[in-house]
Amino acid sequence: MRDQYAGDVSDYLKYAFLRAMAEPGTSLGMAWYYLSGHDGRADGRHDEYLADSSWAALDPDLFRALKSRTGRSVGELEGMEFWPAGTSFHRDPVPAARARVQWAEAMIAALQDVDAVFADPDNGVSREGVVSRKSATISEVRA
Repeated sequence: MRDQYAGDVSDYLKYAFLRAMAEPGTSLGMAWYYLSGHDGRADGRHDEYLADSSWAALDPDLFRALKSRTGRSVGELEGMEFWPAGTSFHRDPVPAARARVQWAEAMIAALQDVDAVFADPDNGVSREGVVSRKSATISEVRA
């Protein structure tokens, strides 16, 4: 997850799903696989859905919140009031492979008291033995 992509249509769909699935009293943990800085790519500006009010039907409160954002950052998303009560976040940037185990341990510790964790890597889960900053590892998913 990079700041430049924060609030895109895929985020809207993920967050609407999470809000629909979260039972009252269930605490949520967001495990961002955060990558700081801009990657130089022009994609990631898929927020044209905010100009089409028919998208609001999915989750009107979430739609209004995302439409009201003033910038594109994960930090701003975390501060918005659409998250279920008690949501916790882990946003430490994903490090190079040599520091990955410590980073994952810190993520697990930060989210240990929540009922459900949503991991948000850019590219899903890596194959066994492969470590990518954009993907979760099998061992991280198991943990």
